[in-house]
Amino acid sequence: MRYILFIIMMIQGILCHAAICKHVSGGTETDNRSVLKIQKDLCGYMWFLTYDGINRYDGTHLKRYDLNWGNDSVRSCLYSYNLCTDSKNELWLFSEDGNIWLYNRLCDRFEKYIDLKEKVRGTFSFLCMDDGDNAWLGSNKELYIFHLPTGKLHRMQHVFGNISGLLSVGDGKYYLASETGVYSFVSSGDTPIDVSSDLFSKCTQVYKMLYVPEVHRLVLADRLAGMEVYDCSTKQLLHARSDWKGHRVSSLKKYRDGKVLIATEGIGVYCLNMDNYQISSFLNADSEQGGSIRSNRISDLFVDEHQRIWVADFPDGVSMVDGLDLEEHGWYKHVSGDEQSLINDRVNALLKDSEGDIWFATDNGISCYFSRTGKWRHVASDLSCKQYTSLCEISPGKICAGNYMHGLFIISKDKMKTGSRYADIPFVNVLLRKDADNIWVGTDAGLSLFNVKDTTLKPIGFSGYHRVPVCALYEEKSGLYIGTRGYGMFVVTPGQKEAKLQTSGDIRNISFILPDKEKLLVGTDKILYSFIPDTKQFHWLSSSVNGYLTSGVLLDDETFMLGTSDGVFRFGKHTLQTLYRNHPCIYLDNFSVFHQPVTVSSEKSPLQLSINYTGILKLNHNQNTFSFTATSINYDAPEGIVYSWKLNNQAWTTPTSKNLIHFSNLSSGKHLVSVRALSVRNGNPIAQRNMQIIIHPPLWQTKGAFLFYGIVVVLLGILSVRFILIWRDRNLSHETIKVFINAAKDICMPLTLIKSPLENLYQKYSSDTFKDILQQVKGIDYMFTNLVTIGRISSHPKKLFLLETELTMFLNETIEQLTPVIEQKNVELHWDGTPGFLRVWIDKEKMTAIIRGMLEIIVDNVDDGEEIELTTAYTSRSWEMKLEFSDGGCVKKKLYSAKKEPVPIH
Repeated sequence: MRYILFIIMMIQGILCHAAICKHVSGGTETDNRSVLKIQKDLCGYMWFLTYDGINRYDGTHLKRYDLNWGNDSVRSCLYSYNLCTDSKNELWLFSEDGNIWLYNRLCDRFEKYIDLKEKVRGTFSFLCMDDGDNAWLGSNKELYIFHLPTGKLHRMQHVFGNISGLLSVGDGKYYLASETGVYSFVSSGDTPIDVSSDLFSKCTQVYKMLYVPEVHRLVLADRLAGMEVYDCSTKQLLHARSDWKGHRVSSLKKYRDGKVLIATEGIGVYCLNMDNYQISSFLNADSEQGGSIRSNRISDLFVDEHQRIWVADFPDGVSMVDGLDLEEHGWYKHVSGDEQSLINDRVNALLKDSEGDIWFATDNGISCYFSRTGKWRHVASDLSCKQYTSLCEISPGKICAGNYMHGLFIISKDKMKTGSRYADIPFVNVLLRKDADNIWVGTDAGLSLFNVKDTTLKPIGFSGYHRVPVCALYEEKSGLYIGTRGYGMFVVTPGQKEAKLQTSGDIRNISFILPDKEKLLVGTDKILYSFIPDTKQFHWLSSSVNGYLTSGVLLDDETFMLGTSDGVFRFGKHTLQTLYRNHPCIYLDNFSVFHQPVTVSSEKSPLQLSINYTGILKLNHNQNTFSFTATSINYDAPEGIVYSWKLNNQAWTTPTSKNLIHFSNLSSGKHLVSVRALSVRNGNPIAQRNMQIIIHPPLWQTKGAFLFYGIVVVLLGILSVRFILIWRDRNLSHETIKVFINAAKDICMPLTLIKSPLENLYQKYSSDTFKDILQQVKGIDYMFTNLVTIGRISSHPKKLFLLETELTMFLNETIEQLTPVIEQKNVELHWDGTPGFLRVWIDKEKMTAIIRGMLEIIVDNVDDGEEIELTTAYTSRSWEMKLEFSDGGCVKKKLYSAKKEPVPIH
């Protein structure tokens, strides 16, 4: 039996589902390729739980996250950990020892949430997460419910025994697998109610369960019974595959079209058809086929909202499998010589009439496909120009067709022949029925409203434009949408008389507009777009069609039919949903300063939140060289996205696939960084994001510093003005003193001449009058002599300039200069010279002025014929000079002394 089963599985492997497989992890991208769990978060990132960490995948790169519990890093094996999401798609991590982490998107890190060991001792096994954000945990034979938002834990009393699995099916109802069987119950506080034991003792080794709500059935993986299907309505086992009891099932996931994917630990992935319960091979490893998974040992399986299948093919990493076949649509083309085919491949207009038949207006006439019989019929026409560009149903069985050259004609469906001319309106591109009496007519000259009763045309103007070629029309309650050639999209809202431009940009040639729920499906040349009226934004969907898009129609069975220059193809809306996979957001990550990674938890980090949630980035002046990455998630074709950015509204950089944005030495101030993602196919922007950056200036460039600088400048200015005024006053004082000194010099000589005769007269007559006059003259002469002496002293600089001088030579020169004054006074000066040769350190100018002043004073105060004796002496440490003179019989001495070592001057 085993060999037969093996052969059957091999045959099924050959006939397995064709899919596109991409290996998204492995190599050097991650430290450990053994992926245990796969999840997807709110932002669209894929998360892979490995043995020693968690990796996040954005379509191009993996980012590793470490776990920290307090200040300690978790280094244990994560084999028994479980990664799950709550009702808001926030990421949670549960460990068997009771530790729970929450991924904080705002800070981009896993944070400690709670340690259940503080409340309950033991080990925990994660069972399920229900729609009320309750985590169900098993511990031995106990069942615990942990409410994530409040952090409350309570125990549920039960008699189920050792629990191996739990499944939430909504509305508070659960299915539970234990060692005694499978039960259903309703949660009510701390106790289960409405317990049903239909499978009691029948399925005692169930370890995996999946609920399929569309058919209200359970899929069970049982170690003893294999794969089983249980009908929850009839409470019966519908199907059992005992040949599967030898295979370990690692995951059960719902798939499209009522299928269930079965991941196994050894034979790959199988598909269970819920209609006939047939199990067929879906994915398996094939070494000869490059586009297959790498291992049949599947540790986990995840199906995202776009029906991509993420396979943890242990231990080789993760493979992404796109199981949707985008070529499921059927083509309708012209076959030469075959009347049961399209009359011409270029289809200018499509129409589905009230009877469900489809009309095709082509460059070579009109064809009609009768959906009930599957037959084709062609409209006979004797017109010279058979190029029909538009179709519109006037009434059941009456079709209005627009011939590009000859105008509008009525086609009778029962005769399939062009009748007489309905209206002489040439160059018609599109027709749209407004109501029973009016038809919108779009031509190369613009838009008009045609009245079918009186055949009159009412033109509709375009605000700011003239002769706008109209190629597409779609009307709903919010208004009439107008697609043009070369001008973009216009809209006429209720109550308006003119069409106003809705949006243009790079999308100018619009060939058709179709409804798609709250969006519009827009065809432009070779590209299919989704247009959102509320935001007036176009989103690129696909450009993989053959030829140029020319027309389109939405069929009743939610199937689109699009006309091209190379035929017509149809596809279902589930295929259209695959075109909405591109994530229209840009995420920022990997912030670094001077090439050093910086996170919220980094020391002196400028980030309060992660870079992705930072609206205004504030940096210090020494952090003005930084970088970050920008990512627009696209798992299908990440190579189809390039990035460009600009700073402060400058020119955009050249688009590149490298998403690292780097700035060096930004100046202080406010900056605006704009980043956008573009499509490689057409260069159209996919998404754009702006972020304000503030570089704080250094302390010496702040406003306070400049205020201080201003105050200092003002103070310096005030001090400068004050200094100038003082200098000017001092200069004026010096000039005044100089004038007085010069005047004193001029007066001294006459006073000296006057004083001598007065002294003679006083000696001759001894009169009191002469005595008083002589005293007054001597006083004035003494005052002026002192003034001259002060002038001489002040004329010399205040600093001492010491020079080594020979004393005898210095005194000889000084006495020779004073000899005329002394001789004029008839006074004798006796100086015998200095004994020996003596060198002294003196300031010659100042010493000369001092000696000169002393001698002049002495000469002026002694009588004629008196003697002045100058003597000098020195010892080993000092030298001295004496001036002796007599006046009126009293001997007076003037002494000047100096030493070799600095001593005060007396």
